[in-house]
Amino acid sequence: IAYIETANLDGETNLKIRQALPETKELTTRNSLSKLDGLLECEEPSNRLYQFDGYFLLQGTKHSLGVKQLLLRGSVLRNTDFIFGLVVFTGFDTRVMRNATDPPHKRSRIEWQMNKNVILVFLLQCCFCLFFAIASGIWQNVKGEDSWYVALDEDVAVQSIKNYPTYVILINTMIPISLYVTVELVKVGQVLFINFDLEMYDEKSDTPAHARTSNLNEELGQIEYIFSDKTGTLTENQMNFIKFSCDGVSYGSLDPPPDSGTTNSNAEGTRFHDQRVHEHLATGDEHSHHLRECLRLLAVCHTVIPERDKKTPGQIIYQAASPDEGALVSGSKALGFEFKARTPNSITV
Repeated sequence: IAYIETANLDGETNLKIRQALPETKELTTRNSLSKLDGLLECEEPSNRLYQFDGYFLLQGTKHSLGVKQLLLRGSVLRNTDFIFGLVVFTGFDTRVMRNATDPPHKRSRIEWQMNKNVILVFLLQCCFCLFFAIASGIWQNVKGEDSWYVALDEDVAVQSIKNYPTYVILINTMIPISLYVTVELVKVGQVLFINFDLEMYDEKSDTPAHARTSNLNEELGQIEYIFSDKTGTLTENQMNFIKFSCDGVSYGSLDPPPDSGTTNSNAEGTRFHDQRVHEHLATGDEHSHHLRECLRLLAVCHTVIPERDKKTPGQIIYQAASPDEGALVSGSKALGFEFKARTPNSITV
């Protein structure tokens, strides 16, 4: 079994399991690996991150391969000393390269409106210059001979065409080029206000606000709709094991009394208060059997990965794909059913 982190691919910081085929899991040395003789066939390069189809022909038998045997470029190996693998795709054929796209340039509503206004002013300036050029041609045709001191020796049409860029230069101040500089300076000031705002400081993680870009400052607070693919975006991925029901009996309380019994309520992901669980487990009747099976299933039926804490060797940290699973496993641990280890064929509780 190998544990990987795919934060560079999908943003998930939870560890995921990758495991070798049962027929090749014993090949953990270079000598044994050098004697491996087989053929691997797989699909053409694609951009699918969560699908892989192929098979490994070993001693005349085909063994199917899936995403559980695939380590994508960009993933990081965790809690595993080393692995042996076969390179399937390289370069631009890798999934991460086929999914790579240029980041879109984001513009705020004010910037879009400024661009439209500048284009409108420029078109208006062109119309003014055209009007002035035509008016200068009319003036030259009517009074040009009397105004000998202006030295208008060329044809009226040619002189009007030459006057057009002259008028463009004369009234170029109509285009507010300095407005862009002023707006950028205002945005820089807004960034400083955001970075020094105490109301946006998180004491729990000791993290102040940090504006990485100033393109969308004026869009802050102007939210019309919130689209969320899961509740974790709104709940900050904080799940706690508080209550559960088994065989028609509800255990735990949302608001326990101050003098109530506490069952490992300080465990991470657990705020469970009810001493009746241990009392009912000790009775040995049918309900006790159902309660024991319920807690055992909570500690077994999941995809959580146990990780040994380096600072505290005896403590186990659960890496769960979702905070829901982590809370359920932490709750079973608080009630005496501790999940300790996982192998391809067994789970230790």
